[in-house]
Amino acid sequence: MPRLFDQWPHIITPEDPSVVLPNRITWKKLDEKTSAGTLHVFAPSALAAKLMYQEKIIIERVNRLFGLPDHACLRKMMVAHGGNATGKLPAPLKKKKGIIDAETAKKLDSVEDPVLKARLEALARSMPQE
Repeated sequence: MPRLFDQWPHIITPEDPSVVLPNRITWKKLDEKTSAGTLHVFAPSALAAKLMYQEKIIIERVNRLFGLPDHACLRKMMVAHGGNATGKLPAPLKKKKGIIDAETAKKLDSVEDPVLKARLEALARSMPQE
């Protein structure tokens, strides 16, 4: 997600990237080898309809930017109406913390760099558990 936020002005152009904001990406497993993603964004009501007409273009830009393969790429976009006269949008939803299994915890303990360790732990928590 951080890379999506960094690249958002290039993806959403020519819309105002400070008014239309990405919230999260959710994934749904279609079969054993195929996953479909949904990009969730916040946008003022006045832009929501326009964004839905541009859905295919925006989704293609994100897939191309991240080099997502055909079997695991974004397929649609959901627009949540947000914002008000001040231009403030609701804060993105926070992810629930996942559980780290014993094997992953042991591997994380061997990482010496505290910044790298924290990022790897966050990544591990965001991964679905089997």
